[in-house]
Amino acid sequence: MLVRRLAILLCCTGLAACEPSALRGQAQKSNTVSNDAKDENDADDEKVDPPNNISGAYLHCVTEKEPTESTPEALVGCRFDDAAGNRVPAASLAASVTYTYKALNDPEIQVYAKPLVNDARYDAVYLFFGPNRTTLLNAVQNTQVLVQLKTTVATGSDLLLGDQIRDISRDKNTIPEAPNNDYNQIRDDILIEAQQGQVTPPLP
Repeated sequence: MLVRRLAILLCCTGLAACEPSALRGQAQKSNTVSNDAKDENDADDEKVDPPNNISGAYLHCVTEKEPTESTPEALVGCRFDDAAGNRVPAASLAASVTYTYKALNDPEIQVYAKPLVNDARYDAVYLFFGPNRTTLLNAVQNTQVLVQLKTTVATGSDLLLGDQIRDISRDKNTIPEAPNNDYNQIRDDILIEAQQGQVTPPLP
């Protein structure tokens, strides 16, 4: 009888000792699920920033006309280059390419985007106006250039590329001067088109 009672007591003690382990195991499993969910959220967060390259072609921008204290405006040209800095025609990357942008929320800054056709240097240009040179330079550097590629050659699907100008800027001197290109005329054309509401709006 005493042996039977001791056996029952030991068995109950063993079960009691097992329960916390089981509970800890469930808690660990719950934590694992939470970590998995967190990883998925992290992956979603990473998708917020689009890449700035595709098929070995990199998005680059150059300040074609620098702002001055007396004339706080800037003209920035953008295009795709390969790793060696040679231009990659946008038409070779996708069925169609649309340049747009996201700018700082500053009422003193005006930005206008214009696609260029058969330009020797750029696919598109951005014209910036600001209250002074310093404020304008900050706005230019922090403007995000975005390019929507429809049916890319590399993926067969649509793709959004982009980055802030400060991260994709190049030295103007690395691009050969184009003959018969008058960027003053392009600036004037942008202003005329802006008055007519024909320039590219920012991406919402």
